[in-house]
Parts: sequence; structure tokens; C-alpha cells
Amino acid sequence: MESVTEQVSVELARFLPVLPCIEPDGDVPTLLCVEGGLPSALQWLPDRQTLVFLNGGKQYSWTSDEGVRPLDVVGMPYDTFVRSHAGYAAAELASCGGSTIFSVNIDEGTASPVEVTSEVVPQLMVALSRRGLLTFGAEMGGKWSATLIGDDDAPPIRLLEGLQPVHGAVVTADESALFLSMGDAVYRCILNVEEGSCSTPEIFYTPEASAMPAPLAVDTHSNLYVCSAGGVDVTDADGELALRIKMPSAATGLCFGGSGVSTLFVSVGQLVYAVRANVQGVAAPSEELLKRMEKQVGAGDFRHVGW
Repeated sequence: MESVTEQVSVELARFLPVLPCIEPDGDVPTLLCVEGGLPSALQWLPDRQTLVFLNGGKQYSWTSDEGVRPLDVVGMPYDTFVRSHAGYAAAELASCGGSTIFSVNIDEGTASPVEVTSEVVPQLMVALSRRGLLTFGAEMGGKWSATLIGDDDAPPIRLLEGLQPVHGAVVTADESALFLSMGDAVYRCILNVEEGSCSTPEIFYTPEASAMPAPLAVDTHSNLYVCSAGGVDVTDADGELALRIKMPSAATGLCFGGSGVSTLFVSVGQLVYAVRANVQGVAAPSEELLKRMEKQVGAGDFRHVGW
């Protein structure tokens, strides 16, 4: 990985009484380059140490051993334009293309459609524990809605309606809060997955310079990472700006990954940078966590655990 410290810098917005989540003086290497492309929708699969991203409606994977490769799978039509995907198991992605959600197994190289009885075509997805999904899409009239899809036979639950277009969404580690990037602001909702409820979105943070689209990420300390025109804004759990990661141009995607899920991957133009963090990010659940959750469910003692 090539160091690009001269192009990327970290600027503290105020005095922080604790160690900042991102080191101000740390090196920021380039993880990968997609010549002539625009990687976005970054997703990290911890058990496979694999970064998955979109480029021109197609899915790609990156590993340190194999580099960048097209994610070719059997069962998904070749001309499918993938708008969004979410890692919701150790080696599985939920990918929405056309009006269909596919379950993609990257180990087997297969994809199968997921039966969902919803009138709204998903444009954006967020993975939840126990293989659940939050989907966002436009209804008749142009307003957006949020739908909860569980991994069972229960019908989808409409959580929110009448939304502005959603450009980014993320949930906290314990799934108690949902953040939405809409318009020129980030909104926060109180989320209860077990009860299938969500509060009305309230403004949480307004970037000085926003970029469209504006993906989001969050760490286990509830610090929020917001793509902006100048890079990435990082707020604390109260929505106060803590620091900025200044990039050469607008950031178009980000997620946590790497060893210990303590690296923030950020896509800018045709590059993806690797920013070292002092915190653990929220990523797809590992196989160990999924097995632990199954045991807890079987014993009637399920609790959300930070990913």
C-alpha cells in the first residue's frame, strides 16, 4: 500500500479530553485503485478479511492476497445493476438489483432471490443482526420509506414513511439508534428491532459542506463518520464535530474493516484509502458471533452484542 499522507490529513475540531478515534499524525496509505472507476458502497466481511464494493453497478471484492476481482456469481443475471448491498453474514451479502433482493454467497459464488412482499423497490440496505435487513426506497409520489425485513416468515414492517431520499444509513452496535443521511443533514432515530418500531427522525448533525451521496459509518463508541465534500466529518455520540479527515476530493463511501475492524476504509474518486483508527468499527457479524447468538436464542437469552 502506497502512503499518501501528503494528500490526507486529520484536523481536530476541538480539544478532546480522550484519545481521538483517529490519530492526527498517522500515515494514510492507499489500499486499492480502480483505474477509471468510482468505487462506492464499501462493505467489510470480517471472517473472510474481504472488502466488497460497487463500481458501475457491479460488485467487486478485494483481499490482500488476490487484490481486486469482479464478484461473479451464478444465479444473478449478468446485466443486473446492483444499487446497494449489505454484509449480513460471514460470507453473505444482501444485494439489491432491479426490483429483486439477492442473497449472495461469496464462498460458493452463488446468488438466490429473496422473497419479500413489499411494494417499495429497495434502493439502499443496512444489515442487522440475525440476518435482518433495513431497506429504503421511494414510494409512489417520490417520498421514501424504511422497511424492516426479518429472517423469518413474518411480513415486512414499515418503520418510516414520507422521508426525503436517503443517501446513507447506519445503525449503532447495539441497534438502538438509526442514522439517516437526507438532504444536507444527518438525522437520528430511536430504533427497536425486537418491537419493530422507530421514532421520527430528528436532526443530529449538519455538515458544513455535504456531498451527494453521503454514506455513513459508526464505531462501537457511537462516533459517527459522515462523508462530506472535503472528506469525512467525525462526530461524537452527541452530534458534536470532533475531527475532520481531509481528503483530496469528496468521499463517496466508507466502512470499518481490517484486522480487529479498526481501519476506516474511505473511497475517494478511483482510490480507496485505509485510515487507522483507535476504535473498533461496526461491521458485518462474524461466524463466531452468529453461533453465539443462535445459542442465546435457543436458550431464550438473546442480547445484542457489538459486532
